[in-house]
Amino acid sequence: LVKGSTGGPNAATRAGTSSQIVAIASDAAGTPLATVRLEGDNPYDFTGALLAWGATTAASDGLRGSGALGPVDAFGLDELQAGVAQAGITRTG
Repeated sequence: LVKGSTGGPNAATRAGTSSQIVAIASDAAGTPLATVRLEGDNPYDFTGALLAWGATTAASDGLRGSGALGPVDAFGLDELQAGVAQAGITRTG
């Protein structure tokens, strides 16, 4: 048998961590065009909160289509950004 997940870090360990994300868009030559920075909750709590937001939003007729959809197609960019912020990650720069 393959051992399953240990459940991840406990609440005290998660409380001591956070998320810091940097995305850089570059042109074909590698010249940076834009940079975005995000910060917030630890990845475990964020993931759980975002999944809960997505499920709740989908259950309350918040989907914008059917079938296999990416997050922006499913919820819309503004709604997805609000959901991510509600789940604990916000834009800082």
